[in-house]
Amino acid sequence: MRISVLCALFTLPSLLPALSVEEFRALPDDREAVRSSYGLRRVAVLSSERIEVEVGHSASPAVENPKAWRILSEDDPAYAYERFITPVRATVRKETEVEAPDGCAIPRFERRFVVLDLPAPLQEG
Repeated sequence: MRISVLCALFTLPSLLPALSVEEFRALPDDREAVRSSYGLRRVAVLSSERIEVEVGHSASPAVENPKAWRILSEDDPAYAYERFITPVRATVRKETEVEAPDGCAIPRFERRFVVLDLPAPLQEG
């Protein structure tokens, strides 16, 4: 079963003032471990009616809103692209991934685990 999960608002929260690219690259947190903490990490099917998505620090509070998500499947007509189905509920659990280094404007980098409750069971296969 191939499933795609989309969130319309995966953007870095506006915690920092607007910076030029050069200024951003010069920030103390400019290292591979921090850069790799952003973005979609993993999608897992928990059951026919629940999906868990792991998102890095770049997730905005929109991940808590089920209307921000779309569930798509190439194999399941109930979740065809044209239908653009939203989950009925999104439950979020946050974990601190790493405390920020000295001088970083963001105090800690968190990841979120979002469990999406689906409106209909997914087809197996």
